[in-house]
Amino acid sequence: MNKFVSSLLLALGLLGIQGGARATPVEWSVALGGNGNFYDVVVVPGNVTWFAANSAATTAGGWLATLTSAAEDQFVFQLAQSVSAAWHLDGAQNGRGPWLGGLQPAGSKEPDGGWQWVNGDGLFGFTNWEAQQPNDTGGVEDHLQFFARSKLTADSWNDAAGSSAQSSYVIEFTPNPVPLPGAAWLLSSAVVGLATLRRRERGIASNIGSVLSLSRVAL
Repeated sequence: MNKFVSSLLLALGLLGIQGGARATPVEWSVALGGNGNFYDVVVVPGNVTWFAANSAATTAGGWLATLTSAAEDQFVFQLAQSVSAAWHLDGAQNGRGPWLGGLQPAGSKEPDGGWQWVNGDGLFGFTNWEAQQPNDTGGVEDHLQFFARSKLTADSWNDAAGSSAQSSYVIEFTPNPVPLPGAAWLLSSAVVGLATLRRRERGIASNIGSVLSLSRVAL
């Protein structure tokens, strides 16, 4: 088995591992009053910042979930609630949950001015802030995450620093296609790596051919 085939099999194997480590995207079907989009709760061992989560969601072909109605908010919360590893409990036993696709641009009136969605849905119309949130603690809380009071039994939102480490995030996808979260960057990396390997193999073959030609001339 040559290096090219081995590398391809390794890349495909990694894709399988990457997909298997994440939940299967769940559709909010139109038949049930939804928008037909898919949602996936992605748990990150070692935690993830909002910025890294946003980049991963975009690279995977989706975006951090944007919750523009009470129905969508409840659907996605129930999905996130079912993944225990997506949450960590604070000192009051309230759940700090996945990153969502909301942010407050720099220069906005604090604490609640200018909040908007990352995918172009505009300013928040529907909101579900926890009581006394957003509060912009420390002057740095300008990104959105799920919050659940009393051990994940009630759905609400919290503002948090985008550089803080959280356990997970939620990706939203359009129906066609629905890529595996994280697979896009892995596949692109594999393709680039395989292309580089092929170029190196062609270069080696060319060098060998040149040496043989020079040898024949010398003879």
